Amino acid sequence: PGYAAPPASKSKAPLPPAAKLASPVALPVPEARRVAASPVWSVAFSPDGTRLAVGGYQRVRLYETATGKKIAEWPVPGGDGIRGVSFSSDNKFLAIGGGIPAQSGVAIIVDVASGKVVRTLTKHGDQIESVAFYGDTLLTASADEKVFLTNAATGAQTGALTEHNGKCLAVAVPAQFADDNGGEIFATGGEDKMIKIWDARTRRTIVNFDQCASPIWSLVARRPPGHFVAGTGDGKVRYFAVYKDKNGKPDAQGVQPRGGYQETEHDAHEGPVYAIAVAPSDGFVVSGGADAKVAVWGMGGGRRREFAEAESAIYGVCLLYTSDAADEEDS
Repeated sequence: PGYAAPPASKSKAPLPPAAKLASPVALPVPEARRVAASPVWSVAFSPDGTRLAVGGYQRVRLYETATGKKIAEWPVPGGDGIRGVSFSSDNKFLAIGGGIPAQSGVAIIVDVASGKVVRTLTKHGDQIESVAFYGDTLLTASADEKVFLTNAATGAQTGALTEHNGKCLAVAVPAQFADDNGGEIFATGGEDKMIKIWDARTRRTIVNFDQCASPIWSLVARRPPGHFVAGTGDGKVRYFAVYKDKNGKPDAQGVQPRGGYQETEHDAHEGPVYAIAVAPSDGFVVSGGADAKVAVWGMGGGRRREFAEAESAIYGVCLLYTSDAADEEDS
């Protein structure tokens, strides 16, 4: 893996118009109070926008976004907080990650339609910090410094990524791939201050980003293939890009090398940035941090909005998205 400046000329495909933030969904008061009784560590909307998964202490609750009604709940015994929740791209499965710090990690896979737990994974030796689907493969990033790849349908472990020197805190899988932007890849970030880009087929590291001066607490993929956003322990939001090195020499398997660069960075929070979400239109970024604030940023910087109602650190943010709002200022 190496580093290089971006190619001299890179064409940028036009982005669709910025979609709009939906109106906040209000939970019924009794349920909202129950949710607030324990910390919420992770949140995720389903790809179709109809469901919201909320990870708290030893359990995950599933809500209908249109009404705020709780429609399912799954206990996750033998663990602490639920650190990661993620839906599969086809809306069929929900992955839940947690465990006991310094003892064990546990992930369960739930069939969303039936509500049944179809798989329980317990091979990690420390708490699972982040989960993500790559097709039928579930990636689980753990404080045991490993990322396991598991076939969600069979439960068979298909790989283990072991190059982080410290807790692996985040994993991100792009929704789209492009050959000129690194091909089929995914990214991991950790306590070792490294962001690693992996070839999804060979399971090899192809680019290492070491520009961060503190742990990588949150990591998401942007809409343009090969682009990522990271929230780091020094309060910054950083933007990275991957590309195919057309001048490099292919390896023995004929695979063209990839390069990467940091696009930009900006100060975001007073303390670690624990949570990042990117609008599907790639129009803005939302961050949450140890300073108990949620901020909305223009792509690459520029604070658009800030929410300071929370009384403690923000560990998870996600976006419920619509494309039919009329006022572009609300995007």
